[in-house]
Amino acid sequence: MKLKKILVVDDDPEMRLALKIRLRANNYEVEAAEDGVSAIAEARRRQPDLILLDLGLPAGDGFTVLERL
Repeated sequence: MKLKKILVVDDDPEMRLALKIRLRANNYEVEAAEDGVSAIAEARRRQPDLILLDLGLPAGDGFTVLERL
């Protein structure tokens, strides 16, 4: 069975790490991005099944990321 892919987008490194640990422990493939530009690039490259998106991001807020995706 193929693992579901989740992209975690948050500028707080502790929050990214906590989410990555929890999600991987529950058998998800997890990638992370720290800003809007990286989030868009990762989403296009990885084609995640789900994106957990912080709305207050540097280099493009969460709403801008949503519009561009």
